[in-house]
Amino acid sequence: MKKNKFSVEVKVNKKDVDINPFVKKIIINTILGMVKSLSGVGKVGEILIRIKK
Repeated sequence: MKKNKFSVEVKVNKKDVDINPFVKKIIINTILGMVKSLSGVGKVGEILIRIKK
C-alpha cells in the first residue's frame, strides 16, 4: 500500500480534534480527489479549507 505523504489537522473552535489514521486517510483522499478535479489546479502542495459560521 502506498504511504500518503500528506498530513491533516482538524480544529473546531480553535481546538484540535483527535482523529485516527483511518479517518485521516479518508479526509485526505476525499479532499485531494475533489481539488484535483478542479480546472486549473496543478500539483497539490497544501490545501486550506476554512468553514466559518
